[in-house]
Amino acid sequence: SRPLCCKSLPLFRKLEPPGSRCGLTELHFRLAGWRPEDAHSAIEDCVSLLRVLSCRLPACLDWVRQQAVPFDSVAPKYVAKRRLPLPDFPYKLCMKTQRQAWRTLAVLDLETTGLYQPRVTELALLTADRADLLRRGGTDRLPRALNRLCLLFNPGCEVTPSAANITGLHGACLRSQPAFDSASVRLLGAFVRRLHQPVLMVAHNGARFDFPLLQAELRLASAAAAGCSATADAAKCLGSVLCSDSLPALRELQLRPGADALFAEPLKQGKPQVRFSLQQLYSQAFSGEEPPGSHSGLGDCEALLRLLLFRLPDCLPLLEAAAAPFETVAPAKLHVEDAAAAASSAAAN
Repeated sequence: SRPLCCKSLPLFRKLEPPGSRCGLTELHFRLAGWRPEDAHSAIEDCVSLLRVLSCRLPACLDWVRQQAVPFDSVAPKYVAKRRLPLPDFPYKLCMKTQRQAWRTLAVLDLETTGLYQPRVTELALLTADRADLLRRGGTDRLPRALNRLCLLFNPGCEVTPSAANITGLHGACLRSQPAFDSASVRLLGAFVRRLHQPVLMVAHNGARFDFPLLQAELRLASAAAAGCSATADAAKCLGSVLCSDSLPALRELQLRPGADALFAEPLKQGKPQVRFSLQQLYSQAFSGEEPPGSHSGLGDCEALLRLLLFRLPDCLPLLEAAAAPFETVAPAKLHVEDAAAAASSAAAN
């Protein structure tokens, strides 16, 4: 079906009192009661517009029905010729990544159906340029130039109550989402391919959880599309990415003699109580502050990136020393019955 599009600005000019300013920030402040923290960033502006539209939902739906037009009927806007030289992107899909300095850091987080033979319900990637990170090392200010990817999936099996309570993702809200299929593999490959290479992918507890689970989902989806060369090329590109677990690196930094006092909490017996979950490390590093958006894909990615920035440059040698190609990661065991059903369904399509 052809996607539709509709402008929201004329709607709010019609709905708001005469003379009212209808910029997105002003509308958000007027209707939601506060100003968005990261206005003029793409993701935050999308969230702000969605929140503003929900405040005027009945009128918005009527407006969309009347004004929506097919996107392919929109006249293109003139774009000036590019004056800056294009970056030296490696356009070949499977560029062998040697043990050289990575150029892009990709923070990965997966939300799942549970802990036993889990399936992925949400995948998030947050990427930043190496040089940009090194300039900000030792601070907690995230770079403005961040690429974000966040995908939801129908896992094809039940989400455990504990996982649903933690992540807010349950069967009802995931039912309309696509499965982790060959199109997802190609999308991930395209996202990684446009980044400066080599890419270092980091996840907290990634060696035991995120990396094996992602590997299993990728192999399952690729096997279901065995005859598709584009899917195979995308999977090969993803396999060449370097991956490293942040948990051992941050654990070693905390346990070093003379580590920052903020990383130790005394027990009643007087021994240090050291915790290594992302939420606990974040809270210990930032004076008890809770990570915003905890247990959401992008929220956990931002929390880990901020924590790594705070520990730069000390954590970099540890992450780099432990890095290995993603293709060497052994896959996790998926929910067997649903894995087979998903494979046969994808093959039928």
